Amino acid sequence: MVLIISCKNACKNKWFQPSDYIDILRMADELSGSFCTNSSEPANDSTVLEIISTVMPRYYPKLKFDRLITSLEAKVGYDILMADFFIHRNLPKHEKICLVVVQKENLDVSSCIASPQHVSFLVNGKGVDKRTNVSMETGPQFPTDITKMLKYGANIVQAVGYFTANYIIAVAVVNNLMSFDAPKLGDYAQPVTTDLPDSDSDMLLEGPSRVSLKCPISFRRVQTPVKGRLCKHHQLHGY
Repeated sequence: MVLIISCKNACKNKWFQPSDYIDILRMADELSGSFCTNSSEPANDSTVLEIISTVMPRYYPKLKFDRLITSLEAKVGYDILMADFFIHRNLPKHEKICLVVVQKENLDVSSCIASPQHVSFLVNGKGVDKRTNVSMETGPQFPTDITKMLKYGANIVQAVGYFTANYIIAVAVVNNLMSFDAPKLGDYAQPVTTDLPDSDSDMLLEGPSRVSLKCPISFRRVQTPVKGRLCKHHQLHGY
C-alpha cells in the first residue's frame, strides 16, 4: 500500500506518462478501498478553509494558518479514513505542520475543537499524541504539531473510530505569529436590573459575600481583573 501511495504521488508530480499513471491511479483507488471505507473522500477545500479561517482567530489568536496540505471530511458513524500527501525536501525548516480537527457544527463554542473521544488519529502508522484511545485529551485542543512524525516523500494520515458529529480533518502549515496585539478591553457596564414590586423586595435577603484575589480559572493571583459585560457575579477572573 505504501508503495502504491508513493507511485500515486509520483504520478501527481508527472514522473510517469499519462497513459501509465491512469492505470496506477486506478490500482491505488482499488487498494485504498480495501483499507478504508467508501466515505474516505477528500473534503471540499473551500469548506475546510472557511472553517479554519473561522476558528483560528477565535480560538488560536497567536497562531497563523499558512496553507492547507490535505484534508478529509468525517461524517457521523464508524469510519476508517485515510489521506496521503507528499512532503518536498525544499520545505523550510521553520515551518510547522499540524493536525487540525474541527467539528463542522457549533463553531461558536470551544467544544468544536475538541478531539472526537472515540477516534484515534495516526500519522505514518503511529498514534498522534493525545489523539488516540490510549492517550486521549478531553476538552479543546491546540493543533497538534506532527512535523517530527513526517518524512520526505509520501506520508499517510488516518482516522479510525466512531464520530459522534461531522468533522473536518486537516493537515496544514500553522506557525506562530511574530507579533500579537491583545484586544483592547472595554469598560465594565453595570447590568440593567428591573426593580421588583415592594411586596417582593421585602422577601429578598442579601448576606455577606467573599471575593477571592485568585482567578477561578488559573488559580493564580489576578493581575488584570475582567468579567463579562452581562455577568452579575462579584468574583472576577484574570485576563
